[in-house]
Amino acid sequence: MLFRSRQTDFILSIGIGKNTLAIMVHPHSPHKDIKDLVNYIKNKNGETFMASTLTSPASKMLNDIFMKQYGIPENKVKVINYKTTPEIKFAIENKEADYSIFTIPEFDQLKFLAVSSPKRLSNFPNVPTGAEVGFKEFTLESILLFAVPKSNGKFLETFEADMKKVCASPEFEPIAKIRAPHISYCMTGRESSETVRNELEIGRAHV
Repeated sequence: MLFRSRQTDFILSIGIGKNTLAIMVHPHSPHKDIKDLVNYIKNKNGETFMASTLTSPASKMLNDIFMKQYGIPENKVKVINYKTTPEIKFAIENKEADYSIFTIPEFDQLKFLAVSSPKRLSNFPNVPTGAEVGFKEFTLESILLFAVPKSNGKFLETFEADMKKVCASPEFEPIAKIRAPHISYCMTGRESSETVRNELEIGRAHV
């Protein structure tokens, strides 16, 4: 099997939307809001476990911002990195992990305490935004990107143009919103890269 590095062997081609993140807990958790979760973490006798994955650096970064915002000592939370998102969901549902900060589509059966979108989501109208609950730094969103192997230059020449045609189709938005419920539109590789870089810089400024 040929091994490829995401950092060196691929070119960001086109983004098709953004995924909102959420602070999520067990569906039957007694926590009604972020303050309840913070109090639980601070008062728990021992560590609290946050589920994440190495493929989503935004998850860990937002958790660092969350802990700093609410004065949670580092020794109170242990981050557990799972290989896949279904494993994260399983861990929370089976109470192996206490909470996670992750993109919404894979976890819509869990309980959301806040979302990172600028306004409430139409499909989760009762879940407040980070700004509404005083967590103003909770604004980062995850961009869905296509990446093309550098060795496949001829494909790259036509791929973005073809994807623009797909995005222009009236059928694109309702389908894309299944994966990106807040914003769905096409961005070029450069636009995607600049958006990712800007949002990471904003996030790191608060860590």
